[in-house]
Amino acid sequence: MRRVALIGNGLSIAACDGFRIPALTAAMRAALEALDGGALVGRLDEVGAIMANGSTDFHPADDFEDLLGPFDRVAALLRGPLGQIVGPGPHQNVLQGASLAVATIYIRGVGAVLDVVDDQPVQNEPVQKVVDWILDGIGPDDTVAVYALNYDPLLDRWLLEAHNDPARPHVHLDDEFTPFGHAVIQLTPGEDLELFPLRAPHLERPNNVHLYHLHGGMHWVEFADAIWKARTIDDLRAHNVFARWAAGQHLPIALSRPTSS
Repeated sequence: MRRVALIGNGLSIAACDGFRIPALTAAMRAALEALDGGALVGRLDEVGAIMANGSTDFHPADDFEDLLGPFDRVAALLRGPLGQIVGPGPHQNVLQGASLAVATIYIRGVGAVLDVVDDQPVQNEPVQKVVDWILDGIGPDDTVAVYALNYDPLLDRWLLEAHNDPARPHVHLDDEFTPFGHAVIQLTPGEDLELFPLRAPHLERPNNVHLYHLHGGMHWVEFADAIWKARTIDDLRAHNVFARWAAGQHLPIALSRPTSS
């Protein structure tokens, strides 16, 4: 038997009403406005409006992705196509510096956003019930594929709980990342963080319950030009990574961009 489940944001909203996009965006804007006397959120609004060029689909007051997404695209434009157009030399160096400055502002915004997401009070029962429904009757010859659209780690947590539950001997979970090889990076002297690499296309998933994050996740990071995952969200919390990004502190990791898996 093969079973497929597509999990949208509704599961997160069932666990916490604060995960509704307008509510999240309002909380995120409040967090951003607390930084630099509101200067950061003002820059995000201004750049987004220019990039949107009058589009009726641009709603930064109601959708945090409209608020932050334009800055990520500007940074990519500066370090990529524009730099290639001007070619090597001082002008390209200026564009690279501008790209880094814009990316830094983007990461500060992302840090504030993820801090808000991580601070939401949740009710675990709805997520547990959905996971129980997905895994009901799974046997040793069955396969389950779960496609998730939410950024938060609630679904990950309860699928992992099932994986570790001796009463469910046939539930064996894997996701987009592989335990075969890892990196330990130093955030600051005495602070280490263990990361696992994105699964290479040629590496087969060894288990029978497969989790796919279609929009990335809170514990995905970018390091050494590749996408990695922290072992658990608690590893990022222990080092206050989100708050430190929001405060503008440079760490040797940056948020991974949303991706399709």
